Amino acid sequence: MTWELANEPQDPPLSWITDTSVYIKSLAPKQLVTVGFEGKTGEWWFKRVHAPDSIDYACGHLWVQNWGVYDPLDSSDKSLKVAQRFGSRFLANLSKWALDLRKPVVLEEFGMARDNWLNVKKGAPKNAYLYDSSATTTHKDQYFQTVLSDVVNYFKAGQYAYLIHFYILFNRPWAYGGIWRPTDKRNCHNQLWAGDPPPEPPGWYDLYDTDNTMNIISQQAKNITQFIQIQNEIHCHQKISM
Repeated sequence: MTWELANEPQDPPLSWITDTSVYIKSLAPKQLVTVGFEGKTGEWWFKRVHAPDSIDYACGHLWVQNWGVYDPLDSSDKSLKVAQRFGSRFLANLSKWALDLRKPVVLEEFGMARDNWLNVKKGAPKNAYLYDSSATTTHKDQYFQTVLSDVVNYFKAGQYAYLIHFYILFNRPWAYGGIWRPTDKRNCHNQLWAGDPPPEPPGWYDLYDTDNTMNIISQQAKNITQFIQIQNEIHCHQKISM
């Protein structure tokens, strides 16, 4: 769908963003371009990197554990609620800033680990993560419910069509592992990994085919589909009435 200038550039030179995106547009004028920016450094940076006309839409990444907001070894409800509040505030900011820019915004990445305090109880050392797939996803499910509900609500508030403005367009949970489970055995391609990238522990943010989290994602997709269908019917009726 899109050319992304870099994955999570940290304080990138603004001239580089403009020059590179303009160059891509000169070669592929009908293709979308975005920056790949996380959005964690605040309003000034978010607006500056997404301001050029050659950047079609804004984006953000939301990583509560990586940013020190959430500890997957803390089973407390307080720990979860801190992550949920942080996520909701983060999405509210992205929505407002993108609205100021009059551009769509895409939540490109977000995720949460499994209930890894259970793995510690089974013998995993606290100073080394053991992403055993048998751990439950109680915190992840509630966190995903919060994030996905916020995204759906912002999507609906933006009227989903590029007639006025967007709020939050899409979101992409990280990452789908399917039937795969963490293992030390290499496959026929000499690989260990599934959804997680090579630098990260296998199974850290994977979503498995049997996880309840998949049902939450599926319900979000159904909600959006139903909303779009209703809006299309309304627009068609308005055109016929005219």
